[in-house]
Amino acid sequence: LTAGGAPALLFGQLQQQQQLQQRRYLNLYEYQSMQLLQQHNVAVPRFRVASTPEEAQSAAAALQQELLQQQPQQQQQQPGLVVKAQVLAGGRGLGYFKENGYKGGVQRCSSPQQVFAAAANMLQKTLVTKQTGAAGKVCNTILICEEFKAKRELYLAIILDRNTGVPMLIASSQGGTSIEDIAHSNPQAIKKIRMGFDEALSADALEELRIHLNLSPSMGHQLKSLISSLHNLFISRDCLLVEINPLILTDTPPQQQQQQQQPQQELWAADAKLSVDDNAKYRQLDLFESVAAEEKAAQQNCPAAAAGGAAAAAAALEAAAEEQQLQYVKLGAGVGCLVNGAGLAMATMDLLQLRGGAAANFLDLGGAAAAPQIALALQLLRSDAAAPVLFLNIFAGILKCDEIAKGLVQAAREHKIHKPIV
Repeated sequence: LTAGGAPALLFGQLQQQQQLQQRRYLNLYEYQSMQLLQQHNVAVPRFRVASTPEEAQSAAAALQQELLQQQPQQQQQQPGLVVKAQVLAGGRGLGYFKENGYKGGVQRCSSPQQVFAAAANMLQKTLVTKQTGAAGKVCNTILICEEFKAKRELYLAIILDRNTGVPMLIASSQGGTSIEDIAHSNPQAIKKIRMGFDEALSADALEELRIHLNLSPSMGHQLKSLISSLHNLFISRDCLLVEINPLILTDTPPQQQQQQQQPQQELWAADAKLSVDDNAKYRQLDLFESVAAEEKAAQQNCPAAAAGGAAAAAAALEAAAEEQQLQYVKLGAGVGCLVNGAGLAMATMDLLQLRGGAAANFLDLGGAAAAPQIALALQLLRSDAAAPVLFLNIFAGILKCDEIAKGLVQAAREHKIHKPIV
């Protein structure tokens, strides 16, 4: 799961599979992941979400006031805040915004005015990170959360292990950095424990995990509760990944850190990434619709996204295809392909390559497409500027060729198709 810096190296061949099947999972935005963690009783920093600088300033003022009320009057200090650009990519802190050169998609602020300035530099701008490539990702929303001191940073994740077909817990005492880097530099720091679908971990496995994370025995109950909550979230939401990085260990809750109390260690999810299996879309429709709305808003609200770029255009085409339940993957410039059956589609792409050409896309109609859906598929290829010619390769079987003909006629009547069609 490459978006968001998930532990790709620990997935075996999962990363390669996902590169070939780009729509096999749904990545949630950080604020959406944090909301789900809250719903499952996982401690997260207090946060607000904003989509304009004015909203951000107002939200920051309200959040600081809420945090101040938790402090003793004689010891009140202005709470620090963190502003995070909400894009589906990792490395945000080291990234930059394409339009204005603003550095860092994660900013620490001490006042609502500073939050306003950070929001103005981030919103409706394109964030470029090591994971986005040069095209970048448009930031349409920011997350504003409380800043607090961490005694230690840990790593915790649950993934669906492709080899065993069951959830796998991955943990490390070295959090706050890329898990891939840890796997390379210090693989012994990573602990993997097989989980079940009905229960999280046995008592022995929990104790083994506690020792690996170097947590005190008094943290055992809290760790058990956290693992149980994450496991319930993983199962109930059909997740492929639930990742917390970093998992913060604090001496006291963030809102009480200025109080002189006996230290009480607590675990907080400071950042989270969730991925959901798209085969479960019918069960998790609210999540898919929420992400789709966020991406659509980014397309509409940002001039840079509307103007284009290959990445923005490809994302728009894939989103339109997904709405019509078409198996579509944008590849690059070349021949626009409309084929029924994944095997025939890949064979067609190979033959084009063999003859010195290239396929602009993978588009599988499947066996249940009717004329209106076929017309929509043709309209999709018509709108792809990188596909100057269209190639239809249909094997008559489950899908009737007369339906293909009807769809072609319908598309020609409703939309003028000026591209050659073979």
